[in-house]
Amino acid sequence: MTWELSNEPQDPPQSWVADTSDYNKSLDPNHLVTVGFEGKTGEWWFKHVHSPESIDYACGHLWVQNWGYYDPLDLSEKSLMKAEEFATGFLRNLSAWSLDLHVPRPAEGNPSAGLYTARREGFLPAV
Repeated sequence: MTWELSNEPQDPPQSWVADTSDYNKSLDPNHLVTVGFEGKTGEWWFKHVHSPESIDYACGHLWVQNWGYYDPLDLSEKSLMKAEEFATGFLRNLSAWSLDLHVPRPAEGNPSAGLYTARREGFLPAV
């Protein structure tokens, strides 16, 4: 379905994104192309890397545990709420920025990776 330029490149140069996505489209115009960007560095970077015409949709990868918003050893509601609040805000921002770019932003990946199973049931409906 999609050529992803890289899995979570950290602030890739715009020229690399544009050149690589153009090249992929020249070889295979029948498949989508996206960057594979996390989106954690804010609005400017998110819009910058998703702006080339050959990028078909935006993406962002959510890592509440890796980024320090969730502690799997803290089973308190406060801990879960902190993760939920960050996640919903993060996803809301990515969606708004994607709308500004006029590109779709489908949900992809596993937003609960690293969450203990018992906590997933509470986390997934929130996001």
